[in-house]
Amino acid sequence: MTDAFLGTDLLLYRGTTGTEAQRGEPDLQTRPGHTRPEGGGPYRDLAPVAGRDNLRQALINRLSTRRGELAALGHPTYGSRLYTLIGRPHTETARNLVKLFVLEALAEEPRIERRVRVAVTADPRDRTLAQVEIEVRPAAGGEAVRARLAFSFEGL
Repeated sequence: MTDAFLGTDLLLYRGTTGTEAQRGEPDLQTRPGHTRPEGGGPYRDLAPVAGRDNLRQALINRLSTRRGELAALGHPTYGSRLYTLIGRPHTETARNLVKLFVLEALAEEPRIERRVRVAVTADPRDRTLAQVEIEVRPAAGGEAVRARLAFSFEGL
């Protein structure tokens, strides 16, 4: 299979493309301003993201959406329950719930195999954040796709 199975969408987040080293910070940070994609393509304020990078962005979108929020559109299980943890104390138990809710959301994604690795750790620089690292194998095969996001127990 090819990466075409993973689809194409609009690029929403900075850092969802490129190598792990190029991405650097957590993937879940909105893309600022109107920029041209690398290589000076014909795009002005919108850019596409395809294949493995689109899968990475789709995972971030799924985790960032409240489970059930898209039920009226026919997607009652889309999203995650991470939002239910906002306001809780940042404890080991809460981090375990973050991991559980991430695994639950990933189990609903048809473009990945069910073999996933999820690591949730306390952010040493900010006691309100948990760093979530995800590694999944696309159903289309090939190398693992990795995504990182910071979950705030304080909310936005």
